[in-house]
Amino acid sequence: MKINIIALILLSVSLGIIGQLLFKKGMDVVGEVNLSFSVIKAFFNPYVFLGLVCYGTGTCSWLVVLSRTPVSFAYPWLSIGYIIITIADKFYFHQIIPPLRWVGILLISIGVALLGLGGINK
Repeated sequence: MKINIIALILLSVSLGIIGQLLFKKGMDVVGEVNLSFSVIKAFFNPYVFLGLVCYGTGTCSWLVVLSRTPVSFAYPWLSIGYIIITIADKFYFHQIIPPLRWVGILLISIGVALLGLGGINK
């Protein structure tokens, strides 16, 4: 049971990560948004649209997770997204990540590892 819950959590997190990265790629194409025509234009960008599909599917799988495990166990797993998105930002979008942010990523990684060791108490 625990492995199935963790697999569902990782599916939800992965879809959220993919959605966010697609949002970023799409907005790089659309350009800066000024809350008028650009917002509408963004929704018709294929990357943004696919990102919405991924995010929506991830939300649906997240609802399944929440129906099966305590939110206090499931929610901290979303922190994996911070780690992977930061790494993707560096290597895919070629952003400079300051050292202090890497320290934060390390602390998040330790926290997620501790969470996994704690198990599910439902």
